[in-house]
Amino acid sequence: TIYYLQFTIWLRCGSVHQLFIINYSLSIYHFLFPSPQYLPFPSGGTWETLYLESYGLQHAAYYSFGAVGGQHAIGAHGGMDIPEDFLLLIATLLFSCKQGGQQNKKNDDKPVITVTIEPLRYFTEAIAGDEFTVVSMVPKGSSPETYDPTPQQLVDLAQSKAYFRIGYIGFEQTWTEKLTDNAPHLQFFDMSENVELILDDTHAHHHKDGHVHEGHTHAGGVEPHIWNSTINAQIIAGNILNALCAIDKANENAYMERYNALIRRIEHTDSLICQMLSSPNADRAFMIYHPALSYFARDYNLHQIPIEAGGKEPSPTHLKNLINSCKKEKVRVIFVQPEFDRRNADLIAQQTGTRVVAINPLSYDWEEEMMNTAQALLTPRSPKGEGE
Repeated sequence: TIYYLQFTIWLRCGSVHQLFIINYSLSIYHFLFPSPQYLPFPSGGTWETLYLESYGLQHAAYYSFGAVGGQHAIGAHGGMDIPEDFLLLIATLLFSCKQGGQQNKKNDDKPVITVTIEPLRYFTEAIAGDEFTVVSMVPKGSSPETYDPTPQQLVDLAQSKAYFRIGYIGFEQTWTEKLTDNAPHLQFFDMSENVELILDDTHAHHHKDGHVHEGHTHAGGVEPHIWNSTINAQIIAGNILNALCAIDKANENAYMERYNALIRRIEHTDSLICQMLSSPNADRAFMIYHPALSYFARDYNLHQIPIEAGGKEPSPTHLKNLINSCKKEKVRVIFVQPEFDRRNADLIAQQTGTRVVAINPLSYDWEEEMMNTAQALLTPRSPKGEGE
């Protein structure tokens, strides 16, 4: 029963931080009511200590809950009453943990493919059809640069047939090795293969037209937002097709048919964007807080100006330079993403008369998001929008 309780607490915690809270509460109890055979287990803030924490929680639960008639039942150690208030505290903490692990239970009859982000889930589902259940590691509203998976996600990952990574996003740079260790049987496929990558090892992104946007670097020296490009989307689709055929040869024809349909949709999206941005009234430059549209800018010969400076908040001097650049480049749109603070964007907009437009490059609705981004650059220009 006690081992079941420990395992249930571990599974049902929505994050590792809640697990630490429970374990820490148990440690406090034993500090107040010391047990000769119990040594409080140290808490850490990283996943490397998860199994140690789990082990410590097991023993804490054993001492705290392994009671008969409100007393410990460990050999000759028994005889200490457990305060009811403390048991109520632990019960409250346990039931406050989020329910997890429902994503795979909905389709138990289907094999599962795990992907890193929602746009990749969109591409994969378009080709996989009903043959697989596709789940994302990084949920909606979370940043793939900093996200940490929950214990339940690690348990679910072990049941997946394959893992599709987008390539160089921060989550993957931090977690791929750990995910591989957690599920050594899992096949990993890199969806960035054959993509012409933008390198930022020189602390700048060089575009084909000579435009450069400075001051932002990523792990591995690669601009990771490869999916925000119709050219790259077709390459990603091809990589997905190859991966699906490798793990499920029996349905190759079905995958090829869906792949061709997806390519037609991507090409149609590209043609519509080209038509919009070829208008004489379309913007040739835009500002964005986090530079997630580097490949979009490269595809359509645009100049992306990031507000971030080296991944950090801009200094007052940098803000002044951005305001000057905004006026010089005749920027009239500043893009902001939901996972980032928009205060600096609002400040620049107030000083330049530009519009702040919310976008979500991490949206599952890839086609709609690409179209919305292009449409924002086509809004009729007003005298105020000229920055005059």
